[in-house]
Amino acid sequence: MQRQISERLASWKEIFWGKAVGIAAAFWLILGAWDLFKSEFLPEQYQSWTVVKLTPHLSWRTWIILLLATLLLVLLEGAHAAMQKRDKANAELMLKLAGTLNRQKETRNAFAKLMDEGNTLNLHMYKSKAREEFDALDAQMYDWVTRTFTALNESGLDTDARAFCYSGNEPSSDQIKAVVRDPCQPWKQYPMAKLAIYRAKLQEIVKCRNL
Repeated sequence: MQRQISERLASWKEIFWGKAVGIAAAFWLILGAWDLFKSEFLPEQYQSWTVVKLTPHLSWRTWIILLLATLLLVLLEGAHAAMQKRDKANAELMLKLAGTLNRQKETRNAFAKLMDEGNTLNLHMYKSKAREEFDALDAQMYDWVTRTFTALNESGLDTDARAFCYSGNEPSSDQIKAVVRDPCQPWKQYPMAKLAIYRAKLQEIVKCRNL
């Protein structure tokens, strides 16, 4: 209950208080400017002029109607300003959210492409027959590892980037036997084991971080 009252008072203050203070300040400024102008620039016979004397003598009912009309205008203008403020804040929030979603989509697409490249590279390395061709693919693997490491760093995943970089650095004989199940030339096994470990680590990071 207390929270509802506080929220309601805050809303009323936002709608009414700022505009009311602004009108009062403007009225006070006009009075001050008029008094300064009158005292400094007008002859002596005009010094008796005051706002009260110059104000039309209206009935109290008329003054109440004018006061209520002014109050209504202040409330309407305050409500309009509050709605405009909310609309602007919502628009900025939606724009920020759209930018975040776009960045997330671009990040997911980038890592999906890297995973596809890793799979394609693994297939080409497995099918390659000549040592020269395999050495070229081995160089592509290191380029792929570097680009993946950079992409992880740029996504703010520094720890994951280092873990990925170290994962396939020096595979053990047990790791080689575990990841290289299909028979292939012995000189292929060590590089292909490294690529398999890197690919598995990247897949683990992507799944864990929902990339």
